[in-house]
This record gives sequence, structure tokens and C-alpha cells, in this order.
Amino acid sequence: MSYFDMKDIVKQYDTTDNMFVVDGLPIHLDYSHSNISVDLSGGADSALLAYLLISELNKRKQKCTVHLITHRRLWNTRPWQKMIAENVFEWLRDMSNPTTIVRHTNFIPPLLEMAEIKDVDPNIIEYYGHRTGECLCIDGFRDMIMSDYGIDMRYNATTLNPPLSSKVEGGMSVRDRTEIKKLDLLDPMEKETNPFFYIDKSWVIKQYKDNNILDLLYTTRSCEGGDVESPADWNGERPDDCGYCFWCNERHWAMDENNVDHC
Repeated sequence: MSYFDMKDIVKQYDTTDNMFVVDGLPIHLDYSHSNISVDLSGGADSALLAYLLISELNKRKQKCTVHLITHRRLWNTRPWQKMIAENVFEWLRDMSNPTTIVRHTNFIPPLLEMAEIKDVDPNIIEYYGHRTGECLCIDGFRDMIMSDYGIDMRYNATTLNPPLSSKVEGGMSVRDRTEIKKLDLLDPMEKETNPFFYIDKSWVIKQYKDNNILDLLYTTRSCEGGDVESPADWNGERPDDCGYCFWCNERHWAMDENNVDHC
């Protein structure tokens, strides 16, 4: 299911005391934490991670508030993204017993999406290579939520690109990895963890199937095609997948790997 052997991922963690394991994958969740955040895009990866965390908190009966952070992007050309993210949140909110679930929505002006921002801290440019207006809006909003609500740990659900054998082309280069780096999985100083960093979407789709939550999967949307000229051109319904963008191809490949319908 992944480029990396699961046992090599497990070795990166110093202790398993604050872990739970899903299909061989360790996920950090400290018993002492009372506020955690998850970047919830409305896609399959982040929705699954939120589901797994909330399920484990409910199982433990741990007093913890889960802060789901959504960044509203391209409101004028992809107006349905608001609806998709809200529907995913409503599905997860039905799990809020005893775990408390709240939602925070950021707004990113379309003109800032790909605007290159050069007048920032040189250390940031050196670390990331470049920063767009979108990146700065996302980073700043996350930091504000962490400060305002005393977030103990923030969770990200970025996965690997599909393997070359999948013949899915067009993935982001930052999702290609050749070796495991410990701090990518869990960085206590930055209070950030990405348990999916070394697995691909086929593992993610398998969890939807194994946990009998395909209805949540079909609530999510990965497609980034089919833009409209203005919100007035959208009929208010969930659009069909375009079927040709990388995100569609990746999702459909992962579904085929698990014999899951594309619907």
C-alpha cells in the first residue's frame, strides 16, 4: 500500500505510550491533550484523519476538543467547496459525543492564491523555497487558532503521491519522498504531526471500506477541475468529478485498488 514498510514508520516514534494503531499505522494522540486541530479540506485524506482521531477520543472518553480548520479558497470559481466542507463537518459533528467538535473557517482571496510573496523572513524562504499569498494566509490562520485556543497538537493529512506503477501523473513534487524523516511524522517542538506522510491514498480508501464509512468518503470531494466563471453559473448541486485532473485520477486509482465504486 505504501513506498515504505510500516515497521520502519513505527520505528520513528520514541514511544508508543501516546499512540493508537490503525491497520498497522501508528497515530500520535497524547492522553494529556485537551485541544487538537485538524486541517479539514473536504477531501478524503483529512476527513479520514479527523474521523480516526474523533473515534479514538470517543473510545477513550478523553476530554478533548477537536478544532477542524477549513480554508475557503476560490469562492468565485469553485463555490461548491463551501458546501462540501460543511457537509463533511456535519457528518463528523454527529460523532461529537463525548468529544467536542468545533469548526473554524479561514478565507483566502483568489487574487492571493498564487501571488508570490518575497518580502518575508529570509529564514522562511530558505526553509520553504517560496511562499505564496495562499501559504501565508493558511500559516497565519493556523498559528492564530493555535494561540487563541491553546492547541496542544495540530494534525495534517498530506499523503504520498501514487507509486509510479499506478501511472497517475501530475502529483506535487513535495509529496515525493525517498527516505523517512522523523520530524515529518511528529515534531513536538512545532506541535505538529502528519501520520499519513509516508502512506498513499490507497491506504486511506482502504480505511473507509474497512470501517464501513463509505458514506463519508462519498461526502468528500477531491476534484479540482470544472471551474465556473462566477458563482451565478453554479446550479447549487454537488458537481460531477471532472475525471481528468490529478486529484480525480489519484482518487479513482485508490478506489480501484480497493474495489470501491467511484460514485
